Amino acid sequence: MASCTELVKGGWPAHRNALMHFHRSGTGHGLRAQRAPRDLIYRAELGYMSTRIENFRLHLICERTEIGHAWSGYRGYLPRQMLDLIAPDFLQREVFCCGPTPYMRAVRKLLEEAGYDFAHYHKESFGATPEADIAVAEEHAVEAHEREGAAEDTYCVPFKESGKSTRVAGGVILHAAAASAGLTIPKACGMGICGTCRVKVLEGKTEMAHNGGITDEEIAEGYVLSCCTKVTADVSVDY
Repeated sequence: MASCTELVKGGWPAHRNALMHFHRSGTGHGLRAQRAPRDLIYRAELGYMSTRIENFRLHLICERTEIGHAWSGYRGYLPRQMLDLIAPDFLQREVFCCGPTPYMRAVRKLLEEAGYDFAHYHKESFGATPEADIAVAEEHAVEAHEREGAAEDTYCVPFKESGKSTRVAGGVILHAAAASAGLTIPKACGMGICGTCRVKVLEGKTEMAHNGGITDEEIAEGYVLSCCTKVTADVSVDY
């Protein structure tokens, strides 16, 4: 999942004018945290951006590394020592933070323990939808699709790793199909942006309409975002 923290001094990043502010009136550090190097979204584009904007510094942090993926950046989580190394004056900076709830909570705790003035803290959370609401919505979605597709073909969706399977009507969202099989695939934004719900399709045909939360390379390897992928045939999922 993508988690991002910006530490800005001397300027406020305001949407599309953010980078202009970095360059013209201050300095900025962008911290992006991911599970592994292969999960980094727009890695090349961010690297290019950091070479074009004089007062912007990019820092990539990966929780772990994988065989076959070289990584020389920061590893692990974001502790106080790492933050001191990246931006020693972070207590005097504006902090802009966005990401899933656990990441937001961890960053806030780190800043609180350091004595940060939260008058200069700004956030945009990917906060998870309450579990009860998710369950009800997914149940209704499955029921609606089953009613609409009563006269249509249904498809078998086995989840190989768990050993569970379900049968759903064509067009059912893969995340809802997993729920009907008693499985909960982690999800944050629900709109194909954050990449949290990524799974690998081993066999079968699906249709995905994402919003940037997955790379072309991952798609080529068979990965999809379950929150925005429709089942259109018998499909086997590695989950």
